[in-house]
Amino acid sequence: MPGATTTTAANAMQPAVDAEVVRTVFNNESILGLVPRKTIGGNPNYQWNVNSAGNAAAEIYVEGQAAGAAGFQAIVRASVPIIDFRIPVQFSGQLERALATDADRYLDQINFEMTEAQKNLADLITNTFLGTGSNGLDLMVDSTGTYGGIARAGNPWWASQEVALGGALTIVALEDLLMNQMDNDRAAKPTDIWTRQNQIRNYNRLAGPGASTSLTRFVASSSTGSPPYNAGANQSEVYYAHMPWTGIPDMTTTLLYMLDKSKFFIREQEKIKVTQKPYDADGKVFHIEAHMSFVCLSPFVQAKLTGVTA
Repeated sequence: MPGATTTTAANAMQPAVDAEVVRTVFNNESILGLVPRKTIGGNPNYQWNVNSAGNAAAEIYVEGQAAGAAGFQAIVRASVPIIDFRIPVQFSGQLERALATDADRYLDQINFEMTEAQKNLADLITNTFLGTGSNGLDLMVDSTGTYGGIARAGNPWWASQEVALGGALTIVALEDLLMNQMDNDRAAKPTDIWTRQNQIRNYNRLAGPGASTSLTRFVASSSTGSPPYNAGANQSEVYYAHMPWTGIPDMTTTLLYMLDKSKFFIREQEKIKVTQKPYDADGKVFHIEAHMSFVCLSPFVQAKLTGVTA
């Protein structure tokens, strides 16, 4: 046996460490990439006008009949507040000096901290926008409650279609939801279905290959007449009535939304920014800040199924 071994010479060897960091932390950024983002400065409350009722004075008249009283368009103003998000990042002066050059490090921990913190912040923003708060999707698309400062009680023109299914997803439930969106005075034009991935699996079992001989009823048709239906394990490119299904992580597993996506956007009061704050001892402190609100201009043309068996 030689006198020197990897054990005795351990201090002479460079550590065999891969510079790449394998992420096991899940950060949900889904909503941020699904709707447009508009930078609109000024007042923290984003406001828009909603025509809640038309002029009711339209009439059929006969010759010589006096005109009735004129009506008017009933304009109501909706308002959604900005939500202020931030995440602090701090590192010591000693760490900064220790990692000053590429020769001093195999991982740029400082840059890694800043990059990952932005993803952690995006996760908070996304889950806030999925929730029941003033900017949350679950409140925006609802038949009750108050959104944008307008109470739905007594104002049916502000209420979404909400159906408590209370059972397994069915084609009948989807057909009825779509019919009531396009009919019943809503005249909606839904474009997308958002739900958790488990409901896409459930729809696959209803309308995927092997489930029916009439798939074109349930999925979009290509120019050749065959459905662009890539079902099975990857469950992608799934359609119902030409609406793509999008799996939203962290969404409640028993919810399904049928949306006109053109009525949604994210308002940024300013672009996401990084600001340096006063030193804390010998450490540099940074705040990554975002000032945003999730806006639905017309809840009336949105719909959801609740209580769908997971």
